[in-house]
Amino acid sequence: MGLKLITPPAIEPVSLPEIKQHLKIDSDLEDALLSDFITAAREYCESYQNRVFITQTWDLFLDDFPDSPFKIPLPPLTGQAEITAITCEADTGGSLSGKYITLDDPTTAYYAWFDVTGEGSVDPALSGKTGIVVGIAVDADADTVATAVKNAIDAVGDFGAVAASAVVTVINANNGVVTDVTNGNTGWSVAPNVITQGQAPIVHIKYYDTAGAEYIFAAANYDTDASGYRGRVALGYGKSWPTIVLRSINGVVIRFIAGYGVLATNVPMKVRLAIKILVGHMWENREATDIKELKEVPFAVHSLLGFKRIWPL
Repeated sequence: MGLKLITPPAIEPVSLPEIKQHLKIDSDLEDALLSDFITAAREYCESYQNRVFITQTWDLFLDDFPDSPFKIPLPPLTGQAEITAITCEADTGGSLSGKYITLDDPTTAYYAWFDVTGEGSVDPALSGKTGIVVGIAVDADADTVATAVKNAIDAVGDFGAVAASAVVTVINANNGVVTDVTNGNTGWSVAPNVITQGQAPIVHIKYYDTAGAEYIFAAANYDTDASGYRGRVALGYGKSWPTIVLRSINGVVIRFIAGYGVLATNVPMKVRLAIKILVGHMWENREATDIKELKEVPFAVHSLLGFKRIWPL
């Protein structure tokens, strides 16, 4: 069994400003070194727990088709949430009254519609979708509209949203493949997948014959369980692995997505605190050991990480 990182985490679970606040550092002179410490500390903590924190994509290499069900290393197996940028525009004399955009999560279809004060706005009541009311005043500027959209969407448990000037970034709370956000009848600019498209936990299962030809094992042939400590994959009812003769090594390659989420706040606080403590240890001790105590890692780090430590497969 082999593992290869395909897509690294987009951010670290602890930011440089957070570390500088933790260490009470005002100078920018060693920001690059602190950033290296953060990455090194995160990698150490991931290795100790045999987990990954911020969403990452990995390939698992196997020499043969595995038994069913089989476990996926590096939990949590989560898949990827959809992230979308919406550029809002100002209301002009009630121009947004009753207009809408559409957005979905893996289980529920939504539309966000505009109720403009005093304009007698009417809910478009889109069939099969759940409405989200966005209240704005007549002639609200683009930034104000964006803030209202952000607040309305953020209040729905299936999404998180951030507004920066006139742009709202919507992050699905649940992982999986969804229909991209549309501008509905607003005419706005919608940039779906500004960071990544929603994905199921298992991106694909590929296998290779003795000539090196590549095949894909259809997702309809297997079921995925991401609810346990480790994710599992099992052949579907009545399904079986292909009878093809595989190449001698790495005949099966399973691509999976793991991690707590795309945001630092998705990572457990105990883990984030352990990273801070470890970075602090690295900052204070520039050599391999603390001369006074002759220990390589503070005991507190292992205490914080031990709560969800698992053994490798």
